[in-house]
Amino acid sequence: MHIAGSRRILAPADRVRTALTDPAFLKASLPPGVADQAHLGAHEPDEGVTWRLPGGEAVFRIAGGTKDATQLGYDADTDAGEEARLKASIDALLDTLQSEIAGPRETGAQGPMIGLAKAAQSGFPFRAMPNMIFGMPLIFWAGSAIFFLIFVFMFGAYL
Repeated sequence: MHIAGSRRILAPADRVRTALTDPAFLKASLPPGVADQAHLGAHEPDEGVTWRLPGGEAVFRIAGGTKDATQLGYDADTDAGEEARLKASIDALLDTLQSEIAGPRETGAQGPMIGLAKAAQSGFPFRAMPNMIFGMPLIFWAGSAIFFLIFVFMFGAYL
């Protein structure tokens, strides 16, 4: 089976290449199950960097980018039935690369929270709000308040 993809890493290409070719750097920060089985293979500037990961072997190539971000592509071949394991290993390696050299990964799953995070960093009044109240996140308290209001409207006449 063939797996291919790419990811945008928020770091310059030289930092990405240095991190990809340093086995100690990535092994120290990969999850134990992946780190024990991850081995650096060949790494030629034009051919990319090869990593042997649980589930198969992947070749990572710098596909372009800007001074602040690098597009990192990968190609991998694996046996049938091992593609999920290899994909999980590749994702772990890329997540580690992103978090260790560039900070948290950008994802679309964060949705509108990205705007709130940017507002909080800019000094907007959200910055002064606590993240947790009595050990519970704010969304818990907002959901509880909405539940309480619905309960009162539905059963208020019987109280």
